[in-house]
Amino acid sequence: MKILLIRLALKFNNAGGMERVAANMSSGLQHMGHQVSIIYYDKKDEGMAYPFDPEVKVINIFDTLSGVPVFSVKDKIIREIIRSISKKKAKRWKIDRMIDYFSPSINRILNTECPDVIVSFDILTTMIYQKSQKRHSNIPIVVMFHFPVDKVLCLWFRLEKGK
Repeated sequence: MKILLIRLALKFNNAGGMERVAANMSSGLQHMGHQVSIIYYDKKDEGMAYPFDPEVKVINIFDTLSGVPVFSVKDKIIREIIRSISKKKAKRWKIDRMIDYFSPSINRILNTECPDVIVSFDILTTMIYQKSQKRHSNIPIVVMFHFPVDKVLCLWFRLEKGK
């Protein structure tokens, strides 16, 4: 089985719990005979905090974005103007901007990797994937959360409704 792990909210060189889970999960699945790839986002590409099986394909999505930052100075000014009106609208604007930013690269990677299943490590990455998918809607996604489910679902539904 081809398994794709995605985490865009933070880089994998942080020495946190999700990064350890990703390293252990990817290496374990690879040892079980699955083809495992990881997509992450790191502008500095400082390497991984935990060791990965050398057979795991590691893709820094920043490399596919031509070095363009998520938010330009103009974007940051727009976000601050929106934030002065409504913090909720500013958050929604930020998420929409991230979806626009990551979607083309995620779609190219999905076309290349052709995964059977996707594992997402946070709600923002899941939303970016779901909003950006075009012809990949048949790929099941497993979402791993680190927070109480009721709070995550509440946030999810609020963001989906645009409130």
